[in-house]
Amino acid sequence: MGAASAGTLGAFFVSAGVDAGLVEGTGGPVLAAGSALGIVTRLAAGLQADRRGGGHLRVVALMLCGGAVIYCLLATETTWAFFVAGPLAFATGWAWPGLFNLAVVRVNPNAPGAATGITQTGTYLGAVVGPVLFGVMAEHVSFRAAWLGAAAMALLAALTIVGARRRVRAWRDAARDGGGDERHELPSSSRDRSSEPGGRGSSD
Repeated sequence: MGAASAGTLGAFFVSAGVDAGLVEGTGGPVLAAGSALGIVTRLAAGLQADRRGGGHLRVVALMLCGGAVIYCLLATETTWAFFVAGPLAFATGWAWPGLFNLAVVRVNPNAPGAATGITQTGTYLGAVVGPVLFGVMAEHVSFRAAWLGAAAMALLAALTIVGARRRVRAWRDAARDGGGDERHELPSSSRDRSSEPGGRGSSD
């Protein structure tokens, strides 16, 4: 859902901006500025992740919530929103994938390929389906409705991540305390690392 909402930025940002009154000649530079800001934010998020050592999924959820707020601003269909909020959309709603992949690998140190294979499948499906749904909504309803739909998907993605993070932490606590059955226990290596400050198993 997060990729479905973010995938609409590159595809429809300029056309939605022009529809809101943005001059065509300025749409491209604003889009380029947003892309540059998104790159810088991804790099900064990676540096902070190395220093922080954990809580990555919480940061991803916060970024998605920030993206949802920005999409709501874009739904106002005003030129100032596209000038100001547009670049910020790339820095929030579309700067989280690298950090998300890191969190998935850290939570699943014994099977990183399988774990990221599952999550990346969902990411790419969302990136394909999201713009299509956005285009249909914009064509048959309005760009405002489409942006609000993107905001809703980003918010749902954030809530899903928060719920998954709580579930993983509950499994870890049960494994550490010796409670719960085998289905709820993490692999032994994950349990060992989860007890280390900043260890792989605790970097969710």
